[in-house]
Amino acid sequence: MAEAVTDYDVIIIGGGRVAVPLAAALSAAGMHVAVVERKRLGGSHVNFGPTPTKAAQASARLVYQARRAEAFGLRIPAVEVDLEAVLEAAEVCALQQYDEEMARLRELPGVDLLSGHGRLTGKRGRALLVSADGRRLRADQVVIDTGSRSSLPPLEGLGTVPYVHAGNWLGLRSLPEHLVMVGGGFVGLEMGQFYRRLGAQVTVLHRGDHVLPKEDADVAAALQRLLEDEGMRFELRAEATAVECREDGVRLHYEQRGRMKTVSGSHLFVAAGRKLNTDDLGLETVGLAPNEEGFIEVDETLKAKVPGLWVAGDARSGPSYAHSAYDDHRVIAARLTRASLRTA
Repeated sequence: MAEAVTDYDVIIIGGGRVAVPLAAALSAAGMHVAVVERKRLGGSHVNFGPTPTKAAQASARLVYQARRAEAFGLRIPAVEVDLEAVLEAAEVCALQQYDEEMARLRELPGVDLLSGHGRLTGKRGRALLVSADGRRLRADQVVIDTGSRSSLPPLEGLGTVPYVHAGNWLGLRSLPEHLVMVGGGFVGLEMGQFYRRLGAQVTVLHRGDHVLPKEDADVAAALQRLLEDEGMRFELRAEATAVECREDGVRLHYEQRGRMKTVSGSHLFVAAGRKLNTDDLGLETVGLAPNEEGFIEVDETLKAKVPGLWVAGDARSGPSYAHSAYDDHRVIAARLTRASLRTA
């Protein structure tokens, strides 16, 4: 006896920034929708990215300003940092937005939230087949909204030492004495400044000629000078090669201009970029493959080369920001609801 298949008009694989507003638009058009998410709704933006980081940065900015109070004619004898309280406040912001996303989705008629890892398993006629932890689903339209995760560099010994990254930083409840940051991109600089303003020493190792490799060199240099004025230290053209545990933390080995060097710290933060979550989606079962960087090629309407498959957020090439990802739902919703009206 064949296993039962549940039919939907649209299946959204991944509960990132696009999922809830897209599901709302499709629900309003009378469509039956499944949202498949293996962890937490809202993706990185809500759970460990901009929502909690901006809340934490607000606390760090207050600490920074308080320590500069004399420049404004004020005297503040001492500034004490309670990192636990700072992180709890950031988590409250994240949890509040997560709860709002969940509540909104649960109120949408015709929308099912399914827990599990969603992946394509093939085609049947016009329909695309999807599995989600043993459940078999089918729809003519599937949207991929799977986001990205921290990319880990080929660093010898990384698996033997504790390290912090963009996905777990809220779990670091003690302030580092000296944080060694691998990576000088947006995450590395933002989180480096956060810990520095709270009182940690911070050393940033970056493999490129200047930090923020996607920005103009003069802009990156100006920002680096501002962060250096705050006490952050930078090592450019520094290729991290190995890391090892020490009794008081970690020691990182790196190559810089042909010379091997080391830096020791109490904690290691790996901010070496993002890896797209397109490597275990079963794309090959529908005759599709991401490019070398993991992006799925789409046209101007965010439609992939496979009929019925759409890509939103980080998985499609282009700006990978929360606001641009959010805007993707409008592009896809306009196409899918228009198609629904034509076939009604």
